[in-house]
Amino acid sequence: MIELKHVKRGFNIGSRRLEVLREITLTVPTGSCIAIRGSNGSGKTTLLQILVGQLKPDSGTYTVDGLKVSSLNLGDLSAWRHERCSIALANTTDLISFATGYANINIGKHSGNEIRERLDMVQDALPDDKSLRFLHKRVAAMSEGQKRMVQYIRAIVHQPTVLCVDEPFSHIEHPLATALLNMVTHQSQTPYVILASTNLDELRPFAHTFYELRDGVLVGK
Repeated sequence: MIELKHVKRGFNIGSRRLEVLREITLTVPTGSCIAIRGSNGSGKTTLLQILVGQLKPDSGTYTVDGLKVSSLNLGDLSAWRHERCSIALANTTDLISFATGYANINIGKHSGNEIRERLDMVQDALPDDKSLRFLHKRVAAMSEGQKRMVQYIRAIVHQPTVLCVDEPFSHIEHPLATALLNMVTHQSQTPYVILASTNLDELRPFAHTFYELRDGVLVGK
């Protein structure tokens, strides 16, 4: 089970403090996929980054399966994030541009054989006219849609405990995103999936429970 209790997070901008998440309390049962809607700048990405261990809350607690993630030191937090989490950001700046798609995907926890087997599963789930041959290209030579696919595939093949997708339909063809989301939510058996978007309706076929971020507070829909 995921539990966030009274989580707050802000950022310093010059001499000003911007409070992004004011009071986040959330429980996600094992095997759940939840969707979070919020306008641009509402704090969706900040919340996802806390869930995958890229950011620590300023206050409050974050617990996953009994582990108090918010109390981990930076070294242990990095190890937990590496072993247990994946995130597909709304932009693709987290990819290594001079490396191939395959190289970006293979940076992780599993052996090459495991990765190849799971890539075959991804290929089988894609529309018939779509191929993974583009993964041989360097990321710098890819379209934005191909880069987004690398993010999705990397998240799927490493079978994380917590998987977050920010703006799932951004920079990618709708049928491809739908196929990959179906895999994420129905085939990957990921214990916790969190989707975030400005448009809640596009997430309704995939999620069990829906929330909205308003003024730094998460409310049910």
